[in-house]
Amino acid sequence: MRASDARMTHAATINRLFANKLYPELQGRSEMGLFMFRAMIAIALSLLVFTAAHAAPTKQVNITYAAEVFGRIETDQMQCLHKKNYKIILYEAYADGKFDDNVKATMWTAINDKMGGEVYMTPDATIEKSAQQQMDETLNGMIRHGMPITRIWIKIADEKKWSSSINYNDFFLNDLVMAAEARGRSVGIITNSKAFYRTFTGLYDFVGEDRIWYTTPEPVTCTDKKGANFDDFVPFGGWRKPSAKQYCVGENVCGITINGNIVKPGFIWIPPRDAVAHH
Repeated sequence: MRASDARMTHAATINRLFANKLYPELQGRSEMGLFMFRAMIAIALSLLVFTAAHAAPTKQVNITYAAEVFGRIETDQMQCLHKKNYKIILYEAYADGKFDDNVKATMWTAINDKMGGEVYMTPDATIEKSAQQQMDETLNGMIRHGMPITRIWIKIADEKKWSSSINYNDFFLNDLVMAAEARGRSVGIITNSKAFYRTFTGLYDFVGEDRIWYTTPEPVTCTDKKGANFDDFVPFGGWRKPSAKQYCVGENVCGITINGNIVKPGFIWIPPRDAVAHH
């Protein structure tokens, strides 16, 4: 089944679910009732995952360091990051319904220094712009700056940027993913289990086939490279293996503030040592 067909199938599943055709016992229940039903499922799944996770400890894999940066980063700062073994830059290109034009200079600086670049958007389901419009503005902005990316990450962290209706949020996220895939882009999700289950129903896993860049449930201040491993990952939302992790925030390095991340080689593109960039 094609990814786009799968999205439509999952959307139809939600329609049937909340029309009480699959779960008639939910009929007449309030949003709080649905929340409690979802919570019971999440708890049961968590217990199963806990058992599996502790029975088979995660085998550590090779990792590559990535830095989430903010605003315009100068050439000397980027070179400094590279020398400190950061091979990938993560940048927020879209937030609060607007595209950040600083992405052009920062990402090209990284590329010209033979570093990889990943871009994410932070959608806002509370503003008048639709999911498709926000995704289109993100992708069009990247194309306008000469960077027709093949993958876009969607960050889910701030509950204030989502509706109080978890059912509506399911539809909104599904629309975001379908809008990206309709334009030939793959999708990755940046979130953690706490934020995810507070924002969405968790009753289906249509994003489970996408890559997950997970974060700590609460911000962790950077202390050297403490936490720079995948040992704490527990499957959730349909994800079984992580592609990347944000392990700390607020590290001062090279005259700028970054968030520390690690990625798995093979899951995210890393420039070869002899790569040459042109712009």
